[in-house]
Amino acid sequence: MIYENLPKYSIYIIKRVMGSLKGKKIGIFGLSYKGNVKEDRFSPTYEVIKILKKKGVKIFIHDPFYTKEELESKTGVKYINEKEINKLDGIIIATDHEKYKHLDFPRNLKFVFDGKSFLDPKKIREKGIKYLAIGRLCF
Repeated sequence: MIYENLPKYSIYIIKRVMGSLKGKKIGIFGLSYKGNVKEDRFSPTYEVIKILKKKGVKIFIHDPFYTKEELESKTGVKYINEKEINKLDGIIIATDHEKYKHLDFPRNLKFVFDGKSFLDPKKIREKGIKYLAIGRLCF
């Protein structure tokens, strides 16, 4: 099935733009498999984490529907508060939670990967951040 390859393809897109990901600090925003619910069965986030770990990435996770303890226990990844995103090199938006539409992306981010193609690319690019997504022309 094509959806099974999306996590791998997503990381491929990020790697093409960023080069080596080793040592980069990347936040994954969203554990739920779909927006505005607390349900992680079939979530591609688990596969994304697995791939990024193999590449030596320092991974952080956020999801407003889970507690810090739940996220860290389920993923083995350190929680990050949305106010700390300025410490990251990039962000992967894995779930289309309504709350993520209103994130204030700091200018120091090198990329935002929109895995659901639901953010406004113009607002992100205006800050000098590379906007990446599946299903949209990004380059």
